[in-house]
Amino acid sequence: TSCADIPRDKVNDYIAFVTIANDVSARDEQGIYPEVKPAKDSQWGRGKSFDTFCPLGYLVTGVSVADIKKGLEIKLSVNGEQKQYGSTSEMMMDVEDLVADLSRGTTLRAGTVILTGTPKGTAVEDHFAGGEAVFLKRGDRIVAEIEGLGALVNPIAAA
Repeated sequence: TSCADIPRDKVNDYIAFVTIANDVSARDEQGIYPEVKPAKDSQWGRGKSFDTFCPLGYLVTGVSVADIKKGLEIKLSVNGEQKQYGSTSEMMMDVEDLVADLSRGTTLRAGTVILTGTPKGTAVEDHFAGGEAVFLKRGDRIVAEIEGLGALVNPIAAA
């Protein structure tokens, strides 16, 4: 069902499923690491828009806003090494606020996918904390997991 201007207390009525997404970012294209590689393009969004960037997992029903707020464990590993860890209870914006805000004055069509963010431990955070710029490479294996939803496994075919 399409909807707009969803009241915060009605958001759960409009969530048909939840899933795992791997929101891939080509940070070198975005100019995050100018000392390694200057930005190729001034369009920030392009670094998130290449073919195969944003694979989604299975669509899982029966997960409520209350389950998400209570906290589902989130993990991401690269080649078996854990890189990110967190909980849905730690999200900066709760699901009701996020969906209500996105629907304000805008029609959300049936099937709209809303990504809620990522837990701590991104390569960008590591870099700005003094770490080395790290890029994925051909053959790497990314596993994103959310408690109760399973795992999304993505091999890197090109880099």
